[in-house]
Amino acid sequence: AESSPFVDDSKIHQEFFSIIVFDDGKNLNQKRDDIVNQIGKYNTNVSFSSDVTNLTNIQGYSAYNITFTGIRTPNYPHVFGNLLYGQMNIIIANDDMVYNLVYQTDIEQFNAIKPEIQKMINSFHINNSTGSSKNDSPRIDQGDYTLYNIAADGIKIEIQYPSNWQKVEKFSG
Repeated sequence: AESSPFVDDSKIHQEFFSIIVFDDGKNLNQKRDDIVNQIGKYNTNVSFSSDVTNLTNIQGYSAYNITFTGIRTPNYPHVFGNLLYGQMNIIIANDDMVYNLVYQTDIEQFNAIKPEIQKMINSFHINNSTGSSKNDSPRIDQGDYTLYNIAADGIKIEIQYPSNWQKVEKFSG
């Protein structure tokens, strides 16, 4: 899986938005189940904001929106420790790949910044090696946004993010 998080370094707390690309042969429903199971395994006091089994359409892609609040369990060290935090997972299928757009921060910031995260999600765009694409995502024309793009293995991913966020790239196989 590859991950490219964007970190807002203007805040004291840690928050991030990352794009995780899965190429492990699992389909959208299997990845949804994996993520829901991990949420239950590594968190307590979990509250989902919607039914995680509702398939939706985001920018022309089949997707699930798994948004929840919770507290990390002690056996999973994390920056939030025993604090309540929020996380949004937008799991998108395109061809044989599954993408997980993840936003995570403390609960106070979570609700405040969700509209900005939705703008980012609306700018998400995938192009495969054949040049086909399911959407022509609109560019964000409000405020100060930066276009992030990465191309690997014949797939190009684009998304816009606030210019005051720090881009950190981490790739793992």
